[in-house]
Amino acid sequence: MTFVARPVTVFLLTAFTKFSIKKKTFISWSGIRGTVPIVLATYPLIAGLDPNHQMFNIIFIAVILSIVVQGSSLNKIANLLKLTTKKKKKVLNSMELVTVHDTDVDLIEIFIDDELYSGECLVADLNLPPNSTITMINRNNEVIAPSGQTVILPGDVLYVLVEKDNIDMAIDEILSNFEKINY
Repeated sequence: MTFVARPVTVFLLTAFTKFSIKKKTFISWSGIRGTVPIVLATYPLIAGLDPNHQMFNIIFIAVILSIVVQGSSLNKIANLLKLTTKKKKKVLNSMELVTVHDTDVDLIEIFIDDELYSGECLVADLNLPPNSTITMINRNNEVIAPSGQTVILPGDVLYVLVEKDNIDMAIDEILSNFEKINY
């Protein structure tokens, strides 16, 4: 059932979806889990059709094996099929600027993850929130003082001076100028 019936069923039921072959294969491997098969196995037991509990025991063991074998291998299968992505980490560090007066401005660090994003953009093309500026770009451990004509690339680490209330807006504006890679 694990290697024939379920994959055939999954591929038939998802034939008209936009799921890739890799995703359909992953769904096929996911297997039966939970209480539904066990609850269904209790019906013949209650009706007296399984007096020795043999059918119930077989189904119970099958579910447990499915949970142990397939459940413990899901992460490995997802990695093998390249269906996993790194967690998007928008702000690596945030430094509050210490001045004589209180300030609502932070210097944040934004990493343009080259495993999540592709493309490029000019600093001048960004529509950053008011009172925000990219103060420095770190590219391959080389510091770049950006101008409007500076190209931002995946793999770059940007240091952005931005008002605290506008941090999310600045991050979203920068990342939205890159194409997200879909695996």
